[in-house]
Amino acid sequence: MPDPRVSLQINSRGMNQNQPDIDYRRIESAIHYIGEHHTTQPPLEEIAAHVHMSPYHFQRLFTRWAGISPKKFLQYLTLQYAKAQLREELSLSEIAHEAGLSGTGRLHILVKGTPFQLKVWEALLKIPYGALVSYQTVSEHVNNPRGLQATGGAIGKNPVAFLIPCHRVVRKTGEINGYRWGLDRKSALIGWEAAHL
Repeated sequence: MPDPRVSLQINSRGMNQNQPDIDYRRIESAIHYIGEHHTTQPPLEEIAAHVHMSPYHFQRLFTRWAGISPKKFLQYLTLQYAKAQLREELSLSEIAHEAGLSGTGRLHILVKGTPFQLKVWEALLKIPYGALVSYQTVSEHVNNPRGLQATGGAIGKNPVAFLIPCHRVVRKTGEINGYRWGLDRKSALIGWEAAHL
């Protein structure tokens, strides 16, 4: 059912609302709709119809207002949902089903990597917020206790800073080292999480 907040409204002087207000309400409604329906993976056409727009115009408007495309926003919500489910110790197939994906391969589309990299990144998702673990711990978690270089390499190839928390991995001495986005940013993320526990 279309959201009534999106409908054009007439003010008391009989004039249409200004376009930025209408656009804001459309994007607000679309974000709310995507959030409520992300487990059914609604297509662009469905979301656009919800806010009474063509898919082409909706795509452009959403990207202009939100800074990302509707598809990327849906992928972000799906990834966040999958991360929460991983913490519940569900299998990838259970997570894919719960997230409304057709199979585990769709989870891997969200973040592309080799099977080993994906395994390491899944392990990173299980590191609790604000916690730090060693490269050795991650290697052991992925059943590769002697493959520290391979594990470190996979961690270093993580394409999604913060969402896949590779910043939570340090040397077993506690020393902060190697981070694709720089040691200052890694230190800042670790400090920020510690301050917000």
